[in-house]
Amino acid sequence: MQIVRKGTGTYIGRNETRQVSARFWEYNILGDSLQLSNVNGAYIGNPEVMNISNNYGTFSGSYDTTSPTGSLIYNMYGNSSVIAGWLAAMPYLRLGRQSGEEGVAKVRLIVPHSQGQVHATTNVYPCFYELTLTGGR
Repeated sequence: MQIVRKGTGTYIGRNETRQVSARFWEYNILGDSLQLSNVNGAYIGNPEVMNISNNYGTFSGSYDTTSPTGSLIYNMYGNSSVIAGWLAAMPYLRLGRQSGEEGVAKVRLIVPHSQGQVHATTNVYPCFYELTLTGGR
């Protein structure tokens, strides 16, 4: 994990659930290819919306499949649970609504297949992600 920017908002507190928006790149390291992104292509402008919960230090989350734009990851992989590798970064990020890029949290992750999305887990390949995240509050 490389934290590029922690963000200027607040950490997700104990027993708190927060809606978080993410723009991301998903790169298949084994296949040497960009697999999925909402930064360019058909989904540009549609952030991934997630509901992230902190239950005494254990983070969990689900993609918001009810939003008008839907969830790109859910539509692609059919699983509404947030990628476990993404959740590993949550304790270190300060999420909030920012107006400038400097205040937005940004992290780069190499996620092993065991902590990845369903195709990575099934086909045993790691993915590299670059995420920019904002959260309400």
